[in-house]
Amino acid sequence: MFRPPRCPNSACRQHQEPEARFCRRNGFYRARCRRRPIQRYLCRTCGRGFSRQTFQLSYRDHKPHLNAPLFRLLLSGAGFRESSRRLGLSLTCTLLKYKKIARHMSRQDLDLRGPLEPGKTLRFADVRAG
Repeated sequence: MFRPPRCPNSACRQHQEPEARFCRRNGFYRARCRRRPIQRYLCRTCGRGFSRQTFQLSYRDHKPHLNAPLFRLLLSGAGFRESSRRLGLSLTCTLLKYKKIARHMSRQDLDLRGPLEPGKTLRFADVRAG
């Protein structure tokens, strides 16, 4: 069962060091792009409402089902324009999804690897539309 890791409100004290039961369930909603209802929560400290989807890679995506195919295409060496054509996305949308996936992978890498040693730098390629 999913438990929110923290309050998404950075001003809330439950954001950095959340207590065990900092939030409670607060209904659900149905998204047009998903079959199942999405659980909503309410922070007991700041009163901010949020959902399970807030902590997912596909947060605010209109076409979340295209994230995995885009990732596979880019890993296989396909370019941005080719990936856009194959998936039926605009080039801008493809670049935004790519940047979102790159940010997620960077955070995931840091979570798995831990902090860098002092004096070391981790850099990812920055792709700019031009």
